[in-house]
Parts: sequence; structure tokens; C-alpha cells
Amino acid sequence: MKRVVVISGAGISAESGLKTFRGADGLWRGYRPEEVACPEAWRRNPGLVFGFYNERRKAVREAQPNAAHRALVELERAHDVRIVTQNVDDLHERAGSTRVLHLHGEIRKARSTLDPTLVTHLGDGDINLGDRCAQGSQIRPHIVWFGESVRREEPGCGAGSARRRRPRTGFEAHSSRCVSHPPPRSAQTPPQLPQPQRRRRSRPTGRPRP
Repeated sequence: MKRVVVISGAGISAESGLKTFRGADGLWRGYRPEEVACPEAWRRNPGLVFGFYNERRKAVREAQPNAAHRALVELERAHDVRIVTQNVDDLHERAGSTRVLHLHGEIRKARSTLDPTLVTHLGDGDINLGDRCAQGSQIRPHIVWFGESVRREEPGCGAGSARRRRPRTGFEAHSSRCVSHPPPRSAQTPPQLPQPQRRRRSRPTGRPRP
């Protein structure tokens, strides 16, 4: 069976009515990322952050998979399809795809602030101040915020299945290469070429000859 790796982004969910981040009516038109999408924002104003993600979670619950999602399900019936998505919605799964790797987290899940591997599914619920995990700590959206590292997880596994001490499969190796990293310093700035030196004219000494 042929293996097919599909990389999806905001465009596929936009067809289901979910806003992108940087589009004409994108999410960043109404919010600044540093206000709702970084650890500092959550520590500074958790209520604002929770409200932002509760609104997005409601939009995801109301959205439905579109023809592109369903086409990938049909493709999976004939091939070994693995989906690597930057989207945090669950439209791929609700359409029927069974092997989905979310690079940036999943909005319908929450995780403990004490133990990041303790992840729970919210179902139709939201997150509010005072909602706690089984260990008694506040829960937060299971989202990779700006300034946080992308967690590597097993595609198609349960919540919180962070990969530890396991050899990487071909798919995991491929998906890890999909995460962008800054280029080395030598690739960021062009090399400084030496500037040609101007030759100085020697000044005559003494009196000029008649």
C-alpha cells in the first residue's frame, strides 16, 4: 500500500467557515498575538486568553468538515494516508481521517499547567478560571503558543501521548522536518566582502624642478 503524507493548513478549514489568522478578516485583525497567544499573556490576563479560545472553540464545534476533508478520507481507503496539520480544529478527525498529527495542538483539548502530558478532551465544554486537572492545577488550552516548542506526538494516538524513548518511524522523521527552524547564522546574513582599498597618491617633496 502506498504511503501518502498530506500537509494541511488554515486554508482547508477556511472552507468550513473558520477564520484564518492573517486573512482580510483574520483573527489577528481583532486581537494581537501577544495579548492572547503567548505564555506571558496567559499569566497577565488569563480571562482574556480563555475568552479568545472559548470563542474559537465554539466556532470549531459549529463548523462541519468540507469536501476537501472528505476527499482525504476517501484517499485513506486506498492508501496509507498520514495528515500533518497546522490546524488546531478536529475537522479531519470528524470527517473520518484516522492518522492526524497536530503540530500546534488541539483546541478541543486542555492540559494541566502542572504536568503538560496530562491532557483531557473537553467535549463540548470550555475552559474557565478555576477549572482544574486531576492533580489540582489550573488547566489551559492544549495549544502551542508563541514562544513554546512544538511537542512531538504519535499520530493517531490518544491525548497526551508525547513520544518518549521510542525510535522515530519514517513518518515521524518526515513530520519533524515539517517544523520550520531558523536558518543558521551564516544563512541569515550575507558574508561581508572586503572592500577594495583606494591607492593614495604620493605627494612630491621639496621644491619642484624648474
